[in-house]
Amino acid sequence: MALLVGYCCDEGANHNFGSLGAINERYPIRTVLAKMPNQLSENTLLFVSGNVPRPTMDIELAQNRLAKTVTLLLKAKAFPLVIGIYSF
Repeated sequence: MALLVGYCCDEGANHNFGSLGAINERYPIRTVLAKMPNQLSENTLLFVSGNVPRPTMDIELAQNRLAKTVTLLLKAKAFPLVIGIYSF
């Protein structure tokens, strides 16, 4: 079982003078991925688990929450697919 986990946090981009906007665009990557052909085997289950963390957190809290989420998923024998959310 694989779970798609979104990671939307602008703090890393803010610290590195990158493009901001991830916290405002929560689902664009899922829209793009939904249009792609499914290359998974019939036995593979793919679920969307939502976004981690809430966009108001600072980067240290965001990274800790993401790490705890991934750890829980791995202990549950799931395969987490973490995707950084960005704006188009």
